[in-house]
Amino acid sequence: MNRSPSACRSWLLRHAGGLALGVSCAGLAGCLATNPPAPAPRWFDPRPAAAALSPACRVAFRVTAAPHLGREFAVRTGERELAFDGLHQWLDTPRDVVEQAVARAFGPPEPGAPSVELHVVAFEVDRTATPRARVRLLWRKAGESVQELRAEAAAASLQPGDCAAAMALALAQLLGELAKKV
Repeated sequence: MNRSPSACRSWLLRHAGGLALGVSCAGLAGCLATNPPAPAPRWFDPRPAAAALSPACRVAFRVTAAPHLGREFAVRTGERELAFDGLHQWLDTPRDVVEQAVARAFGPPEPGAPSVELHVVAFEVDRTATPRARVRLLWRKAGESVQELRAEAAAASLQPGDCAAAMALALAQLLGELAKKV
């Protein structure tokens, strides 16, 4: 049967949507069937296993953190670039991690103890060179000016477990420095 060009064009226009949908669905099914499932997030505990410090160091701490610091690993990928890795997360937020580490190291505050404000500014894994865990806090005793504390520790590799171990070491260093200052 011989069709005219206008009849062929009319038939193509009527059936093109169905053909395209069939090809798209077949292609989509092929893509979905061959991709492996997404990996589940992994959780890490960066809290240091620190013994309690001297009772003379006991103070009342109030801990806050920068709003962008959540459970996801904050990864420094450049001098001015920070990425968040949703597949590797801390068990608690950095604010909670620091608060628990401080409470463990310094114990409960004594009655009338001076108050110290801590603000977590950085809690990150730096991958720009040698992998390092980095923590930066701003702290202030009541009535004094704000001071900064920094701690960092090298990670054995870029593996998340090694980065968590380095973060625990950096936090332990930071607690030691804080004990000298309060």
